[in-house]
This record gives sequence, C-alpha cells and structure tokens, in this order.
Amino acid sequence: MKHRVLAGAVLAAIGLNSPVLMAHEGEGGDGGHMIPHEVGGIEIDGGMTWYFQGTDGSNNDSADLTYTLDLNFTAPVGENGQAVIAFEAGNGDGVDGRLGSLSTANYDAFVTDVTSSATGATDLNSPNISQLYYEGEYLDGALTVDFGKLDVHSMTDDNAYANDETDQFLSGIFTRTAGSNFAELDRYYGPGLAGTYSADLFDVTAVIANGNSSGFDAIIDRPYGALQVNIKPVENGNYRFFVIQDGRRYTNINSGASTDNTAWGLSFDQELTDGLGVFARYSSQDDKVQENVVETAWSLGASLQGSLWGHDDDVLGIGYGSINVNNNTAVTTAAGLTNPDDETHWELYYKFGISDHFTVTPDIQIIGNNGGDATADTVTVYGVRAQVNM
Repeated sequence: MKHRVLAGAVLAAIGLNSPVLMAHEGEGGDGGHMIPHEVGGIEIDGGMTWYFQGTDGSNNDSADLTYTLDLNFTAPVGENGQAVIAFEAGNGDGVDGRLGSLSTANYDAFVTDVTSSATGATDLNSPNISQLYYEGEYLDGALTVDFGKLDVHSMTDDNAYANDETDQFLSGIFTRTAGSNFAELDRYYGPGLAGTYSADLFDVTAVIANGNSSGFDAIIDRPYGALQVNIKPVENGNYRFFVIQDGRRYTNINSGASTDNTAWGLSFDQELTDGLGVFARYSSQDDKVQENVVETAWSLGASLQGSLWGHDDDVLGIGYGSINVNNNTAVTTAAGLTNPDDETHWELYYKFGISDHFTVTPDIQIIGNNGGDATADTVTVYGVRAQVNM
C-alpha cells in the first residue's frame, strides 16, 4: 500500500492527476509490478535497496545500514521521443564513511538529508530529481539522442556483468571506473547532450556535459566530454574503448599551472557458455595531475547463473581488481601517503532470487593496502543486500 501512496504523491508533486492505481501485468510472465506500471500513458518503475555492512580490520570497525529508493517516470513525446524523470533518495554513508578506501565498498550509498525549517536540524529525507531529460530515436532507431540532466557516467564504461550496484557487485571498482580512478562529476549528475549510433557490429557514443560545481552555471566554460566505441564481433560480447577529456581545473605537478585531465579505458564482457560470463576493465589517467592519486585501475571477474546448478533465479559473482597509486612522489606526498602501495580488492557475492520482485545478496569483500597504504591491515567487509524491484 505504501508504494501506491508514494507513487500517487510523486505524480501529484509533478503536476499530474493521480487516477485509480491498477497493477499492470508485465509481459513475459514476470508476475506484474508492485506499483502500477502504467498510469495514463506514463510508465513507472523503480526499486528499493537496503545494505547492511560491517568491517573487520579497519581502525574503526562497526556495522552500518543504508538504503536507497529509485522511482522512474517515462512519458511519450511524439512518435519517436520520450521524457524521463528519475527520483532518488537515500540515507547512510555506510562503511565508506569510515574506511577511507580508494574504491568504495558500497557504491550505492546516497544521502539526501535536508534541513528542517522547524528545528534547524538535518533530519529530513527528500527525494532528489537525479535525472530529467528528453530521449529521441532517429534514423529508424539507429540513432538515440539524450538531452537534459543525465547520469553521464553510465553512458560509457558499461558492462553486462559488473555495472549495477543494486543487482551485481557492490564495490565501486566492479561497478564503474568513475570514482575509483578518475573523478566523478562534482554533483555526479549533470546537464549534458549524448548521442549513440548503433549498428550490427559496433556502437558509438559521444557525450558532452558540464561537470563543474552545480553543473548548471557557466555550462560552456569547463566541459566534460567522453567518446566510446563498442565493438561487437561475436554474439553476446561487448568490447568497449573510451576516452575522456575533463575540462575542470586541475594542477600540473611540474608547472603548478591549471590543466585539464585526460583518461582512457576499456570495458569488456563476454558470455562464454549459457550461464557463464566474464568481464574485464582497465583505465588510466594523466599521471602529471597533482589531484590524480590513482593512476590506473583494473578489474576482472566472472558471473555464473544459478541455472548451472538448478537455481534459475540465483547468481554467483566473483571479482578481483587493483587501484594503482600514482608513483610520482609529488602526488603521493601531497596526498599524505608515506608508504604508498596499490589497493587490492576481492569481492564474492551470491544473489538469491526469492521472488519475482525480491532478491537477497550476501556479500564479502577483502581490501588490501586500504587507502593505498602499504602498512594498513587487510580489511574484510561483510554484508547483505536486499533489493525490491517495484
């Protein structure tokens, strides 16, 4: 019931009438949706994610609980377009607030506290409009164009087996290069323009955005651009290569002058057999930038469907990766690293498909040289994720 109340409240908040809400049976026998899938031509989907995580081996071992809520509204615009509004809310920094790792152990943690006008305390939680954009399809669907407030980082470096922290790996290194190697946009989401051309054997994606400060001021002064080519030479395989030109102001360690940052990377995924897929990532950025404590990062792993052992709705994932510290002493000294070494990550998860809408995922991570410090103890992060798809 509370999902229906929430959906109605959000519809009212964006100026839409809230009609009688009827559950919509999804195609493909998925058992329908917990919230109405379509209301007056507007499609609705979303999910709730809860994380319980604790640590062993850090300087401040404890356990934390976080949650996030996502609600997405899509409305048709003309014959070939649609308008998308995505709401996001959440609470809790999780273990990331205590670990100080170069790559997060909970990539989904998202705090949306706002200040109470009555008490002055930061104790209210309010949904945030994370994305607001128009998407159109042209050239018989071969060209897709997006314009508005976008999740810019999701448009490159994607991966079939290591891309969704609410459904696959929890750690940042196995989710996305942004944040583990090169810097995310200042507010993560930002105004931008993106286009993707798709053919049988390749896709090309180009993105231009403003990542500085609020993202909506001085939008042409410090652009953030990305270009990705995805080659698809075999069935169920993607071999992506991308480059990034970040126009935000960084510091050149040799001259002290302001400079851009450049980065490049690859993200591969390939299904080997029915139920078994593998992935690999690598990325690198300018080692002459003082802010770039991490120079390169890589990860690899595998995903096994439960159908291999008679549990069709389950998934087992395992990954290993390394966050490689910039060896330039000017960079490590500025970062306070007296004994720098590469930070390593293991992650193992098992996702139980409890029902059509509910999964539970025990997860364990092992972090070596935490924070890029060779003297740091090995940290174990244990936890469980509960995901409700609405």
